[in-house]
Amino acid sequence: MKESEVGVKERHRIGNLRNSFFVLRAVSTDKDFVDRRRLVSQRVQSKEEEKE
Repeated sequence: MKESEVGVKERHRIGNLRNSFFVLRAVSTDKDFVDRRRLVSQRVQSKEEEKE
């Protein structure tokens, strides 16, 4: 009984670690996405300035 309780706790701990890892990854890819969009908008602006 005690052994299975420890196993459940360990599984929950691992699950929490994995969830926080995925959250961190989602946040970091979000940041990359925002940076990329900013780069694209800068590029578009510079192209429009060249036209003028």
